[in-house]
Formats: sequence, C-alpha cells, structure tokens
Amino acid sequence: MEYSCYFIIDDRESDSRDAKINDKLDSFFHHIIGQLNHPGLPFSINSEHTLQLRLMKSGDVNVDELPELSNHVRYCPYVLKIFSEISNVIEEQEKIKLRTLFRKRVNDLWIALILCSAGAIQARNKGVIRMDNEIQRIGDSFVLETNRYVHSISSVVMEALEREWPKPLTLDLDVTWNWLLNFKDEIDFISKTKIGRAINALTHVIQYSGDISPEGIFWAAIGIESLYTESSNNVLDQIDTKSQLFLGERKSYLRVFKEFYDYRSRLLHGDINFPSNHYLMEEGDDFDLFIKNQLQKSSVAISVLFCTLQKMIDKDLGGLIFDKKIELKYKKIPHPIWLNYN
Repeated sequence: MEYSCYFIIDDRESDSRDAKINDKLDSFFHHIIGQLNHPGLPFSINSEHTLQLRLMKSGDVNVDELPELSNHVRYCPYVLKIFSEISNVIEEQEKIKLRTLFRKRVNDLWIALILCSAGAIQARNKGVIRMDNEIQRIGDSFVLETNRYVHSISSVVMEALEREWPKPLTLDLDVTWNWLLNFKDEIDFISKTKIGRAINALTHVIQYSGDISPEGIFWAAIGIESLYTESSNNVLDQIDTKSQLFLGERKSYLRVFKEFYDYRSRLLHGDINFPSNHYLMEEGDDFDLFIKNQLQKSSVAISVLFCTLQKMIDKDLGGLIFDKKIELKYKKIPHPIWLNYN
C-alpha cells in the first residue's frame, strides 16, 4: 500500500529586471531540480516508514488517475511525487496516526525544500494526496501556493539579491533535512530553544495566508529576535550589529531595520490604516501604499531570518553566541547529527 502526495512544480518566472539576478535565481531553481532528479536519502517519517521523492515530467503523469491535476499539469513542466510504502498489515488506529504523520512529514519536507533551494521551488496546486486508494486534498494549513503569499520566499530572495545583503545560499537537501532533525521535538510540538523558535517562526512566515495580513511582519520579527537578542534592551541595535557579524557587512540600505521596527510599532499600536478583512477590491492609492509598505518593510526581516537559518545549516551550527564585546562564537551541533523520527 502506498501513501502519496503530488505537487505541480512551476517553472521559475523571470522576476527581476536585472539579468544577472535572473540568472542567479535560475541557478537556484536548477539546483533543486537536479537534486530532485537524483534524490539521496529517504526521509524518515518514523522508525518504520520513510518518505521518498520522485520528480516526473508532466507528460508522464496519468491524469485519468489524478483528475485534480489535469487543469494545471499541461502548463507546468514537472510533478513532484512524495510517497511512502505502507504495510497492508496495520491496525486501523495505527493507520489513522500514520495518515496524520504522513501529512506532517510532507509539510516538514517542503520546509526543507524551500530552505535548500532559496525559495526557488514553487508548487502551483495545494497538493493531491492519496491514502488507502482515496484521493483527498491537503487542507489550508498545507497550502504552498506562493502566489497566495504576500511574502513568498522567492520574492524575498530576489530582493535580497538586489540589495546584495543578506546572501541567499543553495544547500544540499539531505544536509538540510538532517540539520532540521536535530530540532525534531520542537518542530513536531513546541519550541524549547532559540533556534526552535526561529524555525517555527519561519514556518508561519512561509505559510500564512491573506494578501493584507500583517502576520509575516510579526513572525519575522519573532524569528530574528530569538536568534539575535539576549534581552529587551536596545533590540534594534542588537539585531543590526549581530546580524552583520554573522551575515556580513551591510553596505547599503543602512536604515532598513529602523524603518521595519518603526512600521511594526506603528501597526501594532494602531497608527496605520489597513483594509477590512472583507475588503471589496484591491485598488486605490491608499491600498497600494499599504501593500507596498508591508512588502518593503518586512522583506529585510524575513530575508535575515531565512538566510541566518540557511547559513547555520551550511555551517552545521546549533546556536549563535555573542559575548559582551559583541564578538561572534559558534555553537556546533554534536555529531553524529542523524536523529531518526520516532
């Protein structure tokens, strides 16, 4: 028996007016496609079951068996199948638990895919999931349609490349997954450490919905403050100084953090006008200015959170330590880092 989930993978669109940046974004996309063509380790669901990946060309997909894909598959080059072989000899209660766990691990794997690809991989559909020969749609908490996000990671990465800070990376999927496994309990339940809070904040940034929601602004602030602050004193200075120690000097956009925190504070304290939750239409100068400010002010905070986690994965770090002189020290993750999901 097989549990499987299918996502339609879009080609990367040329977003930037800078040809060099588009080339860089294209390289991010081809990096992850190359890994999906030759997947490495199976990705553990629990001690007995694993997730496997198969990247298929759209023309090889039998849309008669998966009619929910038929409206999209003809316009996109790839379909990503995430699946697990499940024993036929399994009690119903265990099967219910395994269904929930399968959905959760698919979601975890998407977080790893987004991290290692610098946001280059985008799913057009919500995902079609097949369990026990029944097709189900994954619910809203698993939606990965980046066109529904104000803060799609791909857009944030593009803006970081245009600013030339911070520097997005491409990572190995196996390495990314193994690093995340070190924080398994925190990703599955509730955070206990600074990094756990940052990872969980990123999951909210990636998956919040609604074109006008300020959630991304607040989650991004939670994530970077968990990594770069030790107290509530001079939060802005701590983040500004420490993030440059870890991510490199910021030679332009020198006031970006002040502008972000000023905007967040004004929004939180009711000093900025915003639309109704059931607004009539997205038009007008005031509406356009609101959306533009949300995008611009929060983009830096999201990119700092995202690129900090990327660099920690790349260096296999379990923490950032800043001494009283604001000098950076690394906390390495003990080896071996492979921890199986139980």
